[in-house]
Amino acid sequence: MSRLRLAPIGLLSTLLLTACVGTGSSPGASVPPTPSPTPSGTPTPTVDHPTSATAVILRMSTGGGFLAPGALLTEIPEFTLYGDGTVIYRDPAKSYYEPARPDGIGLRLPFQTARLNEAQVQAILADAIGPGGLGTAREDYPPCCVADAPSTTFTLNAGGLEKVVAVGALGFDEPQSSPDDAARKAFAALAQRLVAPDLADTTATNFAPSAYRGILAEGQPDPSVTVAPRPWPWTSFGPADFTPSGADGLPVPSRTLTAADVAALHLEGVEGGASSIALKTADGKSYLLALRPLLPDEPS
Repeated sequence: MSRLRLAPIGLLSTLLLTACVGTGSSPGASVPPTPSPTPSGTPTPTVDHPTSATAVILRMSTGGGFLAPGALLTEIPEFTLYGDGTVIYRDPAKSYYEPARPDGIGLRLPFQTARLNEAQVQAILADAIGPGGLGTAREDYPPCCVADAPSTTFTLNAGGLEKVVAVGALGFDEPQSSPDDAARKAFAALAQRLVAPDLADTTATNFAPSAYRGILAEGQPDPSVTVAPRPWPWTSFGPADFTPSGADGLPVPSRTLTAADVAALHLEGVEGGASSIALKTADGKSYLLALRPLLPDEPS
């Protein structure tokens, strides 16, 4: 059973309703990267980009839709390419360990990471700008007849382009044709390539986060779970130190947890994120904790 996104508490569903909102015109033909001459005089496509280890030059993130605020805090980009060639990616549709654990904790598979050479970076950027359609894409592609579905957002900072492209209900079948059909098809194909990028001879390893976002809520685990909650593992902070002033300003208690903080849970395999970790404080209150890995460019 595959699940697309991590929900911190319980089961959250995506609601599909029939609706109809207008769409704009389709973008024109794709624009390839600008060629620059090599010393031999043979044109070689190059795409200029920042080179910092924390500069995002291409990112894809799917989120939103009919979800509780707490679930929004657990959403994480499924593909990020940084200026130094570091790539971090995971297919969200194949990211959960199965079967479910007897203690009710949902663990997700770790992200994969690799360090690409410049030729590989160039190939990914050229593909995204050209065949992937981002070079000529406009900012927003709302769906015709699907409501409350997630949106896929592409962020590009390369080739002289700084743009964010939001595609609603990407991958969902539309009941009627649209001038944007070709563009949406290109975006969908690009999304499939990014969550399983061709690394050639480069070896990918598991991404080990240095910090996590911890999302906390009062509540009991699923009634079918018979394993006792874990005692509150931290002495330096308590539930009151999880505040709603966290990421995105959502009214859900959260705080940054270091790798050492997470290690205090004595829970293996949380590198990819976790949900429904049942905790109980000394005064008998029950909580559910979700963990969301932080990426290198995200504030800790």
